[in-house]
Amino acid sequence: MVGALFERHGVELVNSLAGIVLAQIFVAAPYIVIASISAFSRVDERLEKASAVLGANRWRTFRQVLLPLACPASWLE
Repeated sequence: MVGALFERHGVELVNSLAGIVLAQIFVAAPYIVIASISAFSRVDERLEKASAVLGANRWRTFRQVLLPLACPASWLE
C-alpha cells in the first residue's frame, strides 16, 4: 500500500536499502519515544522555569538545559 504510493513518484521501497531503513525506524520509534519520555521526566522542572525567568526562549531552554540533562539518563537505561 505505502510502497505503491512511493512507486508512483519513482521511489522503490520493496527490497531496497531505503525500505529497510524506513521499516527499522518504524519498528524502533515506540522504544525511542518511551526512553525519551522517561529521560525528560527526570529533569527538574525548576531548572526549566529558571531558564525562562532568565530570558531564554523555549527552544534555547530545550537545547541548553533539557537535552544535556536528559541525555545521560537515556544512556543508563
